[in-house]
Amino acid sequence: MSKRIPLAVAIALILVFSALTVILTVSVYLRLYNKSLIFMSQQQKQFTTLNEIEDIVRANFSGKINAEDENIFTAKGFVEGLRDKNSFYLTPEEYTAYGAAVSGQAEGVGLAAEYRSADNSLTVTRVAEGSSAQKNQIRSGDKILAVDQKEVSVNNYNKLLQKLSTGSDGEIRVKLLSAAAGQEVELTLGLGYQTSSVRYSVDGNVGYLRISAFYDASVADCTTAISAIQSAGVSKLIVDVRNNKSTNYDAAAKIIDLMVPVATEGSLAIATAKDANGENVKVYSADADSINIPVAVLINDRTDGAAELLAADLRDFLNAKLIGETTAGNAGLQQEFLLDDGSALILTVAKIYPYLTDCYDAAGIAPDTEILLPDFQKDGLETLGHDEDAQYKAALTSFGS
Repeated sequence: MSKRIPLAVAIALILVFSALTVILTVSVYLRLYNKSLIFMSQQQKQFTTLNEIEDIVRANFSGKINAEDENIFTAKGFVEGLRDKNSFYLTPEEYTAYGAAVSGQAEGVGLAAEYRSADNSLTVTRVAEGSSAQKNQIRSGDKILAVDQKEVSVNNYNKLLQKLSTGSDGEIRVKLLSAAAGQEVELTLGLGYQTSSVRYSVDGNVGYLRISAFYDASVADCTTAISAIQSAGVSKLIVDVRNNKSTNYDAAAKIIDLMVPVATEGSLAIATAKDANGENVKVYSADADSINIPVAVLINDRTDGAAELLAADLRDFLNAKLIGETTAGNAGLQQEFLLDDGSALILTVAKIYPYLTDCYDAAGIAPDTEILLPDFQKDGLETLGHDEDAQYKAALTSFGS
């Protein structure tokens, strides 16, 4: 026999359930509202502090402030507050210069020189690879006597040096005394050039590969260099990434791929980028091409970012010996965000994890053999001879007999 629920009881139950639903809904909204109030309170505190700072600056700053500067200060200050040296805001002009720098585009004719009062000349001390100065066979020791028909003097040499080192378009005329030919020549030099960050040499059975930065063009340069080194029949290779502070992981991964065996996401990648939640945001893989000779890698405390990945991967894959100093410890992967006004935000969005080595962020990568160089040798690394380079000598020793 079925029992019927009295109508009054049914209505009462409906009202109870309705009341519970309302209570739960209100509770959820109250929590969201409270969180919103907390957030708004925090925001209000931030704006109050900013207003205080603005009042103090306007009342006491001795310089001039315009509206455009205010926007820049606010944007730069916000990003600097993240306390990440690799995250920053760039004005449109700064972003243009940044793009040229990270792609290896350099200004000027590609030479360094110093003034000599004895003969009123700018004596060339260094010529950059790939530059107009190099293509026109200018050498260290050559003396620049005039720039665009202006004779070098104690009064104008700084201005003339600046003229030689700036600009990425156009031409400039120089008159110089060639040290090799012993005669004056006049040359037309182009402004702007693609920096070469790769050089190599072969000494007996030892190959040497120097990578001072990772640019997109560095991949082709490394391909050529490694092919030439292998063709020379070397049995040992020294890879030098000291002072390399590049964050171009795309180029670095392609160069690592030239040297290490196959690696895919399924069998551990040569590098994995993980965001703050531990999620993979990018995976770098390698094909089967590799080098099959003992490798030593030269590192120092200025080996930073993508160069640290290369050192870690060559040790993980090839059992390469790391020689030098503990690296800088920067495993941040940056992403560019272009804003509507042409400015940009460069923001660290992930951390890089090598093939097997732990993420080196903050800790750096310790060498297998620690050898220190004085700062003046680090500063002059590009012209430091192998016979003066204690780290290079230690790399040779690491190969054994």
